[in-house]
Amino acid sequence: MPNSTPSEPTAEAEAGVLANAAALIDEYRRSTRLYLIVYRTLKMLEVLTAAAIPTFAAVGNPDCIQSVMAILGGLIVVFQGAQALFRPQDVWVMCRLTLSELTRERRLYTANAGRYSKLSTIEATNLFAERLEEILQEFDSRWQELRDPRKAREMGASKGAPMPDAK
Repeated sequence: MPNSTPSEPTAEAEAGVLANAAALIDEYRRSTRLYLIVYRTLKMLEVLTAAAIPTFAAVGNPDCIQSVMAILGGLIVVFQGAQALFRPQDVWVMCRLTLSELTRERRLYTANAGRYSKLSTIEATNLFAERLEEILQEFDSRWQELRDPRKAREMGASKGAPMPDAK
């Protein structure tokens, strides 16, 4: 077995980092697509339900119109509640941003451009792996902020990082 230090990535290590990047990009591409579909589906259902209310009011059977209107109004509340609870638009934007960052970083690394241009292969591979981790940590921070803004603000304040005020 050849002697290699942990700081010197082998060709296998470089391939592993690239494979990890490809897997992350695929995962975020799927997540981006999923959350966009969920967001658009909820919005379309909300719009169609809202459009159905005046339609039923104009042409519906007077005996059941109140029930139909109540059901349709309730569905709009459910669709709005699902959007407020799961925040698919915000998650979609976060996933899209992370996907763009991962893709950009991989392009820079494979082209030996930008921050990688003056580094040896060893240094570039190590930096690329570190950048992937930084991008994922940024996503995790945004995710935490989305899920619990107060807790994320407290964590940021305890680390000395300024946090934006809630609006």
